[in-house]
Amino acid sequence: MGKYDHILMLTGVENYHAWGTNMNTGTNPLDLLDFTSIKPLPAVITQPTKVETLAIRKWLVDDVKMKGFIHRFLSTPIHQIVPNDQATTACAIWETIGRHYGRKDLCTQFVICKQLAALHMKDASDVSRYVGEHLSLRCRLLKMGANFSEEESVFQLLIGLPQTSKWRMFKSQIEQQLHNAYSGTVITSALNNGTSISATFQHNPITFELCSMRICGEASSAPADVNPITGLHKHAKNLQGIFCTTLVCSANRRGDHDQLHCFSPGGGMEGQAPWQTTKKKDGTSTPTPPVSGASTLVVSSSLLPAISVFAGTSEDAQAFLGDLSCASIEPSDPGMPSLELAAHIHSLLSTILDSGTTMTLVHDRAHFWSFSQDSSPTVRMANHGFLATSSRGDCMVMLTVGGVKHCVRLSNCLHA
Repeated sequence: MGKYDHILMLTGVENYHAWGTNMNTGTNPLDLLDFTSIKPLPAVITQPTKVETLAIRKWLVDDVKMKGFIHRFLSTPIHQIVPNDQATTACAIWETIGRHYGRKDLCTQFVICKQLAALHMKDASDVSRYVGEHLSLRCRLLKMGANFSEEESVFQLLIGLPQTSKWRMFKSQIEQQLHNAYSGTVITSALNNGTSISATFQHNPITFELCSMRICGEASSAPADVNPITGLHKHAKNLQGIFCTTLVCSANRRGDHDQLHCFSPGGGMEGQAPWQTTKKKDGTSTPTPPVSGASTLVVSSSLLPAISVFAGTSEDAQAFLGDLSCASIEPSDPGMPSLELAAHIHSLLSTILDSGTTMTLVHDRAHFWSFSQDSSPTVRMANHGFLATSSRGDCMVMLTVGGVKHCVRLSNCLHA
């Protein structure tokens, strides 16, 4: 019995369904132990053929094995209820146990009702799973003798539909039909004295089977919520199911939003992220500590595109200090002209920080110039994992250009 050690010992209604599940999944079809089959009968009772005789004998042997298998996992009190004579088949024993212990487990009924309430359909492609699980749980409740009406079944089906406009309209139509049926019931009961209102609900046209068929039909006729080319789901932040085309998101192949709903530079909602709007409302820019060393030239924005690394005096830094999005990975020549140096820093081919990331993670709290624990988001890492941060703020770093160190502020850094 080593391969059947996982099967529980039936002790009562509290573990009947777990025991029955283990019994169904624990038996191997190759063992020829079928406790739901009925004894085969020959075509002519008085003159069975040789093949029919062999089939009957084989079934009798398998039935005896199955009866012993069932009794092996029954407790002593249950043995007194279940007969163990030769005339009783394994199928009869299984049905007897089900009648005694499969209809009175109130705890299991409560668990099944919670499972029904938690079911939700994602989209039209999820309709088969959604309706199938509803049907399976509903059959379990009815077999247990629970009072689960057609109206409640239909209500559970409708409550888990998607919250899109198309499915909300479909749900409203079904609810209106139920309301009309109830109104007609009240009128009929008022005209016919002595007629029960609940009795008229038996003629309700909206049954569980009909509602399931209408949901499946609505899902088959609904347009696909998935872009067949990209494989992305269409939703409110990505209506066409395409990848975001901004510089930051295209490197990471972000598909949870499109370009119009992107917070990154170049997106339709640039600068409108919750943490960005909150920072603008909270206060002004923080003062920058003085920078020692010789000053270098400031590149004019009319000559080159705006660069994210600044090198200049402390007075100019107060007006121009910004986010650092790129840094040179090659040593610069001290005699390099300022315009060539700025172009070299701005080039995407010679940067290490402009790699598609949207945040800068700093582990040492000592580098932070401003520190706030009001917002600590959970960020997605490059390996598609998630990291819970503790706070955010601005950091101060020293950037060496031409042998001279300059203080640069990194805005909106995360600490973890």
